[in-house]
Amino acid sequence: MDDYRFKHRELINESIQALYCNLGNAKIMTFMSDFKNPELMINFREDATYVEQLAMVIAKHYGLSVGSISVGFKDMGDKAAQIMQLTSHSCHIDVNSKKVENSNELLAILAHEMTHSFLDSIHLSFNDTIKNEILTDTTATYLGLGNLILNAHSIRRKEINGNTSSISYRLFGYLKPDEFGYVLAKRAKKFDYDPVPFLDSEARAAYKTGLSAFNAEYKQLPLDFGAHWSDKLIYKWHRMCAAREAKKNGAYDKDYKHLGYKIEVRDRVVYIIFRCRLCLQLLRIPAFRGLISVHCPRCESIYNCKT
Repeated sequence: MDDYRFKHRELINESIQALYCNLGNAKIMTFMSDFKNPELMINFREDATYVEQLAMVIAKHYGLSVGSISVGFKDMGDKAAQIMQLTSHSCHIDVNSKKVENSNELLAILAHEMTHSFLDSIHLSFNDTIKNEILTDTTATYLGLGNLILNAHSIRRKEINGNTSSISYRLFGYLKPDEFGYVLAKRAKKFDYDPVPFLDSEARAAYKTGLSAFNAEYKQLPLDFGAHWSDKLIYKWHRMCAAREAKKNGAYDKDYKHLGYKIEVRDRVVYIIFRCRLCLQLLRIPAFRGLISVHCPRCESIYNCKT
């Protein structure tokens, strides 16, 4: 199911799972509103005060109790930006002056750096640096800042005599645009809204690719939603094999990870185990009960399942 466009899918889902474990569903529900892209009508390089105000607005979105944020521009080599906590209520953000070309790119960088500050405030991190950056991008997108980052993505085409000779990409963050789209699709499902009106044309294309990948997860059994007939036959066969072992009172534990479920036998009862498509909570249901409704206790998602 994974391909080169979604090589970080597992890390993305680990990050979302960590968010639910750390914050809980009630807190995540407070991020229902997206952060809307403000129109920057000034030269942000010449008005640091306005940039600092933007950073404060993002901090407010996260509910951070920050008294002051200072922002500076300088040459930082390959690094786009970095945030430093000066005191418990103030921080400083250095932005690479050679990495930022327009307001969308600036907003994407501020969103990423303030998300670092938010994750520090809730004491959520992974041991590996790259995993932490994936966590940061995933958190920013899932909690309402995804439009800022996706709108900074751009494709540059150099044309000579009417023919495209080369294509280059402007990317911000550690996820690919399609992966940002995948996280945004999960957010859209969680809060039941359409993010397309807040995205530009290239960001919309990335979102639609991510949405397609996410929708494919909903077609995996035991969810009763558009599974292919061949997958249904395989699913039936797997349950029958487990049922035979259950009659023998034998141990049975098979993980069909590539198909999205696991089957096990406990006390002669066949169970199907799968993960919630939103928060990755493990859900266990008894087999051979027909079509049943399953409620996720962590994120409160509801699924119709074929058992």
